[in-house]
Amino acid sequence: MNKIFPSLMILLATLSITLPINAYAGDTKLFGFLRAGAAMSLDNHEVEAYESVDRNGDLSASTFGFNISHEISSNLRIAAQFFSAGYEENFNTHLDWGYASFSPTDDFTLNVGKIKYPILLYSEVVDIGNVYLWTAPPQELYSAESEGAFLYLESFLGSSVIHTTYLGKYEVVTQVIAGNGSVEVGAHGSEEGNGTLDKMIGGSISLNDDFFTLKTGFNRYNATGISALHNRDIHVISLGVNIDWNNLIFTTEYVKGVVSDNSEADTNVFYATLGYRTGALTPHISYSKLEAEEGRNVFITGLKYQFLPSTTIKLDYLQVSPEAEHGASHDEEPESFGIIRGALDFVF
Repeated sequence: MNKIFPSLMILLATLSITLPINAYAGDTKLFGFLRAGAAMSLDNHEVEAYESVDRNGDLSASTFGFNISHEISSNLRIAAQFFSAGYEENFNTHLDWGYASFSPTDDFTLNVGKIKYPILLYSEVVDIGNVYLWTAPPQELYSAESEGAFLYLESFLGSSVIHTTYLGKYEVVTQVIAGNGSVEVGAHGSEEGNGTLDKMIGGSISLNDDFFTLKTGFNRYNATGISALHNRDIHVISLGVNIDWNNLIFTTEYVKGVVSDNSEADTNVFYATLGYRTGALTPHISYSKLEAEEGRNVFITGLKYQFLPSTTIKLDYLQVSPEAEHGASHDEEPESFGIIRGALDFVF
């Protein structure tokens, strides 16, 4: 099992192609990933996180990413990733992350720039489909369109400090972050299509070995330009566990967001996934629950096929059950609906 959780760069170092470019003092590394994704809803629905998926089908989940890192000296490195997706203005390419990384010792690293959000289990690798079982991580957590407090961010502008040590056989990674985040256009009813998450400060601690990962995190920010959250402090706590042992795979996360002076916007998310690897096939089941102004429960059954070491084929069926808004009667509860999703993922 790859240790994907402590740092995105661990994954990149494992999978990247090292080229003998002799500029400056070190190597230049390239890494890319590609997804051909499709989804179709079996019923009509009005859930914002799945709004692009209708009965006519949807191809906007297709994505492409490419990153490059260069070692300027033994303790200084620069890296950047460019990303495009069908759901972002029809494959408009943009800078997903880019930062300078300074390591004064083997144990400490300082990153400065636009940094991938590192607090959750999959937030640093959410776009690299080969590393997880589903066609996409549960949207109840890993979506900027969810109701209530922002529990997940794609990236932020600022800095992070990472410390790595060992406790017996376990690798212990501590990370502290500080900076500002931004809200995607239209998310959470943001004013004029944008909003900011200011004065962000947070961190995470993860405990890892070859079969087990435990990660806990915290984040605090002040939201501006977002209707239900404007000028309020939000505190987010998270706990995640991943086990990959004797072909059995278990993953779960619980994340809670508390909004000051507006308890109706508080948000809780939980999901659990169980899979079993048999040869190249891994069938799996999941349950996720979003507790918010417009909550929902989702059951997922899926199959992952490891076609090649760098290529996976996945198929999921989602049964989404929206909950009635706060204060609505049980008779007003929306009907559940089904979604079929497929993905072909490559890394190169």
